[in-house]
Amino acid sequence: MPGPGGVFVLAAGVGLSLRHIKVAKRTYVRIKRRWPRFGELSDMGLRRPSHFRRKHRRRLLDEGGSIPE
Repeated sequence: MPGPGGVFVLAAGVGLSLRHIKVAKRTYVRIKRRWPRFGELSDMGLRRPSHFRRKHRRRLLDEGGSIPE
């Protein structure tokens, strides 16, 4: 297990891998589909655009509005 500083280095490495390596991205998508909760947490941690879209949709639905197409 990496120490406290190693966790941030690991997260940065995963983020870079997801941007530049197609196999890593496909594996990530497969994991997200199988375990949606993991996908939500990892998207939030990596600050991916999909997290912000999901958060915005959830806020619209909670306010009683509809989702724009």
